[in-house]
Amino acid sequence: MLNKGYVYVIGNREQGLYKIGSSRIDPLYRLEQIQPHCPFELEMIEFSLVKNAKRIEQRLHEFFEYDRLRINSKFTDWFKLTADKVKKIGAGIPKDEVIDDPTLQLKAEPTSTPPEPYCKASEFQEGSGLLIST
Repeated sequence: MLNKGYVYVIGNREQGLYKIGSSRIDPLYRLEQIQPHCPFELEMIEFSLVKNAKRIEQRLHEFFEYDRLRINSKFTDWFKLTADKVKKIGAGIPKDEVIDDPTLQLKAEPTSTPPEPYCKASEFQEGSGLLIST
């Protein structure tokens, strides 16, 4: 069974922090959900509509495993990446997975309560294990 959806990269270039995720909702709406919980400005870096979003997200997470951030020994969907590595994300999505149909619409808004935010200001404080330049 295919899991059509978006694979997206939301982040802050200045901080070098990026969230690689997947969603069945519009990635710009997803950005709006995450932004209020972050202590720094986020932007949509890149997104693609793909045939199997979860599988592509998992492959990207594996590819950037050594750059993955942990909070209290738990892995997150956040990565500390250089600009060169961010450029490789799009190349990591196989062309045959991309759905190139601008008329295709997925759910515009979630049908249930969104999950707990992935970006909490308290997790990005000094001493939390995440390196944030000030």
